[in-house]
Amino acid sequence: MKPSDFARPVEKVPRGWKTTLGWATEWDLTRAYTYSLLAAGVRQKKVKMKKFVIRVGASRRYPVPHYAEV
Repeated sequence: MKPSDFARPVEKVPRGWKTTLGWATEWDLTRAYTYSLLAAGVRQKKVKMKKFVIRVGASRRYPVPHYAEV
């Protein structure tokens, strides 16, 4: 992560991209196990990962990893 990542404007996350928590909720798994599955999927090129700047809380913006199936 670079300091310039925090200066980027809030981005609209495209359909199909979800955070680890989003996939964990959909799959009914823990976040830790879901992260392990997603990381393995990224290594095997079955899952794409991209950081989108989203609003966290009332005024904070952070680059947060989102994942999508290939």
